[in-house]
Amino acid sequence: MAYSWRRRRMYALAAKIPGPKGLPIIGNVLDVVGDTEETVRKTMSQFKEYHPTYKYWLGPLLLVALTDPRDLEIVLNNYKYTDKSHFYDVFHPLGGEGVFNAAGEKWRRNRKIIAPAFNFNFLVQFVSVFHAMAMRLVGKMQRRADGQSFDSYKLIELCTLDAIAITAMGVDVNAQDDDNSEWIRAIRRCFQITRERLVKPWLLPDATFYLTPDARDQKHCLSVVNKFAHEVISRKKAEYQRDAAERTRLLKDDDEDIGMRRRQTFLELLIERSESEDGCALTDNELRDEVVTLLIAGQDTTATDNCFNLLMLALHQDVQEAVYQELVDIMGEDPSTCPTYNDLNQMKHLERVIKETLRLYPSAPFIGRDLDHELDVTDYRLPAGCTVLLGLYGTHRLPEHWPEPDKFDPDRFLPERSVGRHPYAFVPFSGGPRNCVGQKYAMLQMKTILSTVVRHFQILPGKDCESMEQFRLQVDFSMTVAGGHNIRLVPRDKGVPERARSL
Repeated sequence: MAYSWRRRRMYALAAKIPGPKGLPIIGNVLDVVGDTEETVRKTMSQFKEYHPTYKYWLGPLLLVALTDPRDLEIVLNNYKYTDKSHFYDVFHPLGGEGVFNAAGEKWRRNRKIIAPAFNFNFLVQFVSVFHAMAMRLVGKMQRRADGQSFDSYKLIELCTLDAIAITAMGVDVNAQDDDNSEWIRAIRRCFQITRERLVKPWLLPDATFYLTPDARDQKHCLSVVNKFAHEVISRKKAEYQRDAAERTRLLKDDDEDIGMRRRQTFLELLIERSESEDGCALTDNELRDEVVTLLIAGQDTTATDNCFNLLMLALHQDVQEAVYQELVDIMGEDPSTCPTYNDLNQMKHLERVIKETLRLYPSAPFIGRDLDHELDVTDYRLPAGCTVLLGLYGTHRLPEHWPEPDKFDPDRFLPERSVGRHPYAFVPFSGGPRNCVGQKYAMLQMKTILSTVVRHFQILPGKDCESMEQFRLQVDFSMTVAGGHNIRLVPRDKGVPERARSL
């Protein structure tokens, strides 16, 4: 009784918000337990019935879903609510106190320190790395380019891991040729365990999780990941001290061609900033957290984004042909040509494809924030103590902002058709002060990989992916297609044989 009395304000405000009816005590827990594919279907159904604002209870926890862009702007721009929901605690064992997980002043400090790693002058040097890794991917894809259906995820994931490992740490883990190394197996297992916790609510509390075999598995895998990271950090610090003279010469060099200078990695930049006297010093553990955070934040999300991009191009041959012609116009007939930064900026059609794919299938379909004060949004007052879920998947499909919202139409992002659109109607990288610091990095990597693949292959839809209606969506770490992102490939220099045109 005393517990309910203390929460009476929450109950009173929650009663004014619509939502699916729950069961006594457990609320709507049954809607989110078990098969994530079924959970996605139920969530989509709830969105269609109750949008733009609705609630559901997970036992005593009140969750309020917001999809109105005006409400997303209110929450994401409020500095009181930059700390992420407690649901993100499952990422702490792997990401530590990196910028993805950090809260309060720690987050503000870390964000300030790493921000220079994502400006133009720093990112432009990575285009050649992205292309080299994309060419490795092409080599792997050529073995599958027989018109037969296959799941593209593993190949794309390993390509992404290779690219991030080189740009973040300066280490070529060669995942595309050897995906069975101890470090790769360890980091994959950590991903798998995190996914399991996200879709099984009883594993979210540490008290229950640490009683399971997965917890012991995670401890071992983390020791492997941490040992590798600290070895790299020690080596890069030693190199930094040894190369001080050369670094001084480069700083004085007036050569404007960035490509003439030695490529600097994300870790090396953080070490350099740590050696400065501007309050940016990071301990070895903090360096480890930031590097691993880049790996976990960038690998799975960018990989799934690229897999969905390939599916959209496969299902829309006219769009794929327009993208291919644009690439030939920019870089010529040789498919192995490495794009320049200026080339990537000219890929306007491909950029619209990426944006439209992110609209339909955002890798992170929702963002969570815990409220410790009451908050007024457009139609309701939200109670303190609730968790707000910003439903990007729903926001991106609101018909008042996106006519025919389920249709794939990259030209929605033409400048003339974007006039007047609410800035928070499209937020695949979040928004406000805690938006994704790596969004430019992600776009450069996606453009480089996709443009390289499209120049080498015609992409066709694979088994059970012959229409968007066939996609069986599920969410664990990111939004994916249950059953695989299945495509077929045919080398462009051979044309498309008749037998490959249909399954």
